[in-house]
Amino acid sequence: MHLMNLYFAAFLILPVVALGAKGLGKLKMSVWAIFFIYLAIGWLLVHLVVQSSTAALNELIQNTPNPSKELLNEWQNDTGRSFASIAGLVYPTVYFSICLPVLYLVRFVKRKQEED
Repeated sequence: MHLMNLYFAAFLILPVVALGAKGLGKLKMSVWAIFFIYLAIGWLLVHLVVQSSTAALNELIQNTPNPSKELLNEWQNDTGRSFASIAGLVYPTVYFSICLPVLYLVRFVKRKQEED
């Protein structure tokens, strides 16, 4: 399994787990603290995914005896690193916002269970 897949899985799972734990009362941080921690970790994970992708492409070129022009053009025109540096904070921000209803759903379910 490629590391890129593990980084991507961590990117997807972390906010859901953190917000779920917050909703259950297991995590005693504010939502803002969780957000800023995930923002930093998410930015790092975006960079690691891009770096892994670039390394895989580089390895493919190194291991191909006569790489095609398309492959070389893809390698030369790869803007992933600069894009990750500039927009690397957008992905975690948007994804955290999408995951935020998990917190309210867990709180709602917990309240309903406590009422019964």
